Amino acid sequence: MTSTCTHAPSLSGDYPVDHHHVQNPRREELSHLWFGKIPSFSVPMGVLVPVRVEDFLVADKAVSTSWEMNGGTRLQPVIMGLGQAAGALAAIAAKTGRHPSGVPAAEVQAVLLDHGCYLLPFLDLKPTDPGFRDLQEKGVRGEVRGTGRSVGWANETWVNLPEDE
Repeated sequence: MTSTCTHAPSLSGDYPVDHHHVQNPRREELSHLWFGKIPSFSVPMGVLVPVRVEDFLVADKAVSTSWEMNGGTRLQPVIMGLGQAAGALAAIAAKTGRHPSGVPAAEVQAVLLDHGCYLLPFLDLKPTDPGFRDLQEKGVRGEVRGTGRSVGWANETWVNLPEDE
C-alpha cells in the first residue's frame, strides 16, 4: 500500500440523521430523532464485512446500518473514511491470506495511521503534528475523549476545547 490517505476521519462521523422526517408518515414515532448538535461517533469496522459472504467487503452507502444510522453515515467524509478502511482491510487480508472477518480492527487502524488517516475526528492535532498518532490511539482505546461543539453548520470535536476568540 503506497497511497496516502486524505485527512478525513476514518470510521467516524458527526452528521445528524437528516432523512426529512416531516415527509415520513411515521414522523410522530420519530420524535426522539430531533436533536441539536451531534457528538462525533465511531462506525464499527463490521459494517464493511457481510455476515454470510466471505472475502467480500462493502463500502460507500452499501454498508450495513439501520435507516437512522444511514442518515449519519451517508455523507462524503464518512463514506471516504469507510472506503479508506475497506481498502486497508482488503489489502491486509490479501497480503496475509486471511479472510477480512479475521483481520483485527487494530491492524487496519495501524495501517490507516501509517498513512496519515484520522481514526477519530479530534481537531487538536493534524496528521503531520508530533503526537497525532498517540492521540488517535489513546482515543480509540478510550483513554481520552473528545468534546463536541457546534460552529455554524459544522460540528467539531476537540480533546481540549479552544477558547472562543
